[in-house]
Amino acid sequence: IEAQAREQSPAERQMLRQTQALPRLQALHAWLIQQRQQTTKTSGYGRALDYSIHRWEALSRYAQTGDLPIDN
Repeated sequence: IEAQAREQSPAERQMLRQTQALPRLQALHAWLIQQRQQTTKTSGYGRALDYSIHRWEALSRYAQTGDLPIDN
């Protein structure tokens, strides 16, 4: 998605992200929540899931705009 969006304007990139990235991100978030419920809190996997879930807003913010890069 981002390879395709790289050459587009911010408005076009935002539209692409909202139509293609956001549904995938929503599915990933649901999967993370489901996995977290099945994992012990003290395991490395549980801590990694907690990290992603607690930072989800920041991790997925790029998909709501065409101006932000996907990574820093």
